Amino acid sequence: MTETDKLEKTSKTTPAVAPKDIRAATNLFVSQIDSLAETLPLSDLATQRARSAANKEFKKFIEDHAKITEKEGNKITFEIGDSEHLRFQRLVRRLHRFTLSRVLVPRSLFVALVSQFDAHIGELMRQIFKLRPEMLFSSEKQLSYAQLVEFGSIEKVDLR
Repeated sequence: MTETDKLEKTSKTTPAVAPKDIRAATNLFVSQIDSLAETLPLSDLATQRARSAANKEFKKFIEDHAKITEKEGNKITFEIGDSEHLRFQRLVRRLHRFTLSRVLVPRSLFVALVSQFDAHIGELMRQIFKLRPEMLFSSEKQLSYAQLVEFGSIEKVDLR
């Protein structure tokens, strides 16, 4: 069994467990960020190839089924038969989706990066408060009247 096979098997069978200390949390965070960094070029290449294939299919469709009625600079006007209109629309939508994915996939990975950072900060805070719980209770927490009203009664408010 290769190392990749072991990693895949482990990731599928091991439940997500909170890191046991700050070092483990930081190592996990770095690994997650590295995986996102390695994913971006691969996903970009995949979307680029998919868009290129869709563009090639669209151009072939135009060559085979469109009658060019006018050419002016980069603008081409053409006609297609009614029987090919549905296929033409599908090809245009497909090309448009792959064009959008070139922007959306990197943006999604950036959002994932921010999400991982947010989770890491939360985990670091959890680890710190686990090591030094007195830090949690030494805060000068303030509650607004609206927040107090949500508790229903003063007995339910815990200001520790």
